[in-house]
Amino acid sequence: INFCIKSTFLLKIYYSSSYFVKGIVSDISDSPEEIAQKRYACFNISDDGTSNEQLYCDRTKWLGNNYFTYGQEINVGDEVIIYGQMQHQMGNTPAIKGYVYSHNGNTSARSEAIVIENGSTLYDIMGRKMGGIEQVAAGIYLLRNGNQITKIYINKQ
Repeated sequence: INFCIKSTFLLKIYYSSSYFVKGIVSDISDSPEEIAQKRYACFNISDDGTSNEQLYCDRTKWLGNNYFTYGQEINVGDEVIIYGQMQHQMGNTPAIKGYVYSHNGNTSARSEAIVIENGSTLYDIMGRKMGGIEQVAAGIYLLRNGNQITKIYINKQ
């Protein structure tokens, strides 16, 4: 993203307004474990998913302005629309801080439906392995964020 605004007045409007920015995730700064722990993600997007003319997405929340849960909701190559305010990261690098408005065409959080494979590995509705899962008894699983239990899943067989 290349741009140059020389008017101080226009810069104030630019940085005080919120925007929708569409792109393809080109790299993710945080590991899934870090995203699950911090509950937000830092990543770059570009028009073509490469490192050309990237926009840094700073401390971005998940769909619906909710926190990330599993840390594996977003991947390189995903198409996203970010809603937020523009800012400068480290001096002059353009960045946006906000939340994922759309992820691969979806504008609401995924269903909480899960699939349990081989009795202990959990996957979300999109087929992504869920991290932070602990089996506490036969068919009972806890999803943790640090020491806090965020969800309880029961596998009725």
